[in-house]
Amino acid sequence: MLTGLDRELDRYAWAERLANRSERPQVRLEGVRMALAAMREWRAAPARLTPMLTGLLRDDSSEVRSAALHTLAASLTASRLAADELAGLLDDPEFGAVAATALGSVGDHRAVPHLVRLMLSNSDEPRLAEAFKAVARTGADAQIPVAAARQILAVLPDSCTPDLPMRVLAAFGPAAAAAVPELIDRLEGAENDTPDWAIHVLGQIGPAAAAAAALLRRYPTQCATLALLSVTSDRAVADQYLAGRPEQPGRRDQIAPAVLTWLAEHNGLRVFAAMGSHARPVLDRLDRFVASRHRVGMNIGDFDAEMRADERLHAAAIATRRMIAE
Repeated sequence: MLTGLDRELDRYAWAERLANRSERPQVRLEGVRMALAAMREWRAAPARLTPMLTGLLRDDSSEVRSAALHTLAASLTASRLAADELAGLLDDPEFGAVAATALGSVGDHRAVPHLVRLMLSNSDEPRLAEAFKAVARTGADAQIPVAAARQILAVLPDSCTPDLPMRVLAAFGPAAAAAVPELIDRLEGAENDTPDWAIHVLGQIGPAAAAAAALLRRYPTQCATLALLSVTSDRAVADQYLAGRPEQPGRRDQIAPAVLTWLAEHNGLRVFAAMGSHARPVLDRLDRFVASRHRVGMNIGDFDAEMRADERLHAAAIATRRMIAE
């Protein structure tokens, strides 16, 4: 009810009051649930409520500790603020997996060995791929994750390509070049199904996957065309593809814009100068978005995923505004 009435400060106060150590465990759980609801609604909530939640990580009740941890993990902001507390749980047999994925999802390299162990143990932790992508983006050493992904691929038949190791290799891109032999094996071993994952990963690796170029040319798919462009930087690949497309790409032709973008980036087309100060008319809209107390409405189907999407969008809007204003 307090959320519906937009009584933000009252919501925080009630969450903190209910989560007090003097209350019964079920009452403290209600405080945690109220904190999560507030974090989903208001952007300032993680900063306000994270200290309360980190305190509950030492609660006498395992159920309360678990609820507090999952609430911290649900928010990227809260996970960053509680990074040291999460790192202290990495070796915990009960909570280590959630702590590792939360820490990894904000790009903290301390999570990497634990993420690798989870991958090798065939963990079903839902945000493992997200965590690997985040640590890769922040420059984590690729050697151990890539070796683990190669290890998994080496013991599986060509017809079985699990998502997670492929996502890990794709996340590390050029740093996953050591896996090119395994990816080539998957291209050569494909019989009925097009090995889309292997093709996608080779494209993410780029020029270091040059040994796979001949095999990629055998696949007349959009995915293979993009991968071949990335691997070879061969303009003829783009020209050949575009020559066979209608002048106005249809809705289903999602690769043509990507090919045109590649050409523009490689001096194949005349491009406009960066907008720079000409984008200033949108500043007022960016300012309103950045200043909003409430999270942006989305329809992802997962309240926590929607919260994290808003956190990413908010950070991107701040960065965009800064670049336009400079």
